[in-house]
Amino acid sequence: MHGNTVCLLMHMVDAPELIKPNETSIANFSGAWNDPFEKDKARSASFFDCKAFGKQAEIIGEYGAKGRQILVEGKIKQERWEKDGQKRSKHVIYVDSIQLVGKRHDESDGNAKPQSSGW
Repeated sequence: MHGNTVCLLMHMVDAPELIKPNETSIANFSGAWNDPFEKDKARSASFFDCKAFGKQAEIIGEYGAKGRQILVEGKIKQERWEKDGQKRSKHVIYVDSIQLVGKRHDESDGNAKPQSSGW
């Protein structure tokens, strides 16, 4: 691991947005992590925007779903843009690897899709 690496086990907030602006697929999604030591669960959630590319984007686009637990490893990057004359920015996790944990909410035990470790 290098200096700017983050590894988070979180739940997807919504279904991912999959786009293909050129030859490379991009999946944008958000995840939530809850601090297990915080007694007030409403205040313990932290939200993270993530971006996956290529085959990882296609896989998360197909198997990702709201509530799905995922393990994300990547680098934090600051995206900057200007809107209505105001400079804006946000931190995004650029995904190096994704691991789907458990199964989607719409899958029963007999129909669970296979999991993969680090695409």
